[in-house]
Amino acid sequence: MNEEAARKTSRSKILYIFSAVFTVGIIALLFFAGCTSNPSDGPAGGHVKSVAEKGPSEDSSDSPRPAFADIQAGERFEFGSYPQGPNGEIKPITWRALRREGDSLLVVSEYGLDAEAYNEKLEKVTWEDCTLRRRLNGEFLQKAFTEQERSLIKTSVLANNAGPSTEDRIFLLSEEEADSLFSNDKDRRTKPTEYAVKNEASADESGYAWWWLRSRGSNATHAVLEEPDGDVSYRGNVDIGSVCVRPALRIAL
Repeated sequence: MNEEAARKTSRSKILYIFSAVFTVGIIALLFFAGCTSNPSDGPAGGHVKSVAEKGPSEDSSDSPRPAFADIQAGERFEFGSYPQGPNGEIKPITWRALRREGDSLLVVSEYGLDAEAYNEKLEKVTWEDCTLRRRLNGEFLQKAFTEQERSLIKTSVLANNAGPSTEDRIFLLSEEEADSLFSNDKDRRTKPTEYAVKNEASADESGYAWWWLRSRGSNATHAVLEEPDGDVSYRGNVDIGSVCVRPALRIAL
């Protein structure tokens, strides 16, 4: 090979090496640029929020949506707190969602939270003037929920089978509601908390309890109650103190 041919071959090798290095450099720059981009920019990136971390709703409010905003009928969730242990230990209340109603969620406590008479005396009484209604909308409402939680509890207008309609934030289900909002007798059954048992809640051998409904029973001194097998009784003397209480309420969504 003469000297001129050798120089041409050398220049070709240098150009080839330079081109290869340049190409590798460009690829490396593109790779590192992709790795350092914001992870929330694309659909594959970003922080996946838990239910409790849901951001503002799309309708207008800047405040976070509550953790139960997406709860559907039949689901359970915690809201508020109440004594439930054998020594009165405070624990979150478990609720069962019964029905979504536009901007509200109708719920009932999963367990019998306490044992209490529908009315302190055996006398003619309706849901409107019974002592249990006053306690639920007074002491229980204040004790079981924080101020922020209370702001989410709506006032419900309730139709009653005896006496006038009432407006309540905490209430008992009616016979009609209990019949239509549970799938069957078995689904209506509940067990008392240990705290309710300590307060002499009555239960059968399987641990299922009697619990009050707000409807009037067979006469003015009786209230309707659910039996441990999920059947209904119309002859619950209103002053029986061993029947469980399953509060119900509507939560604003």
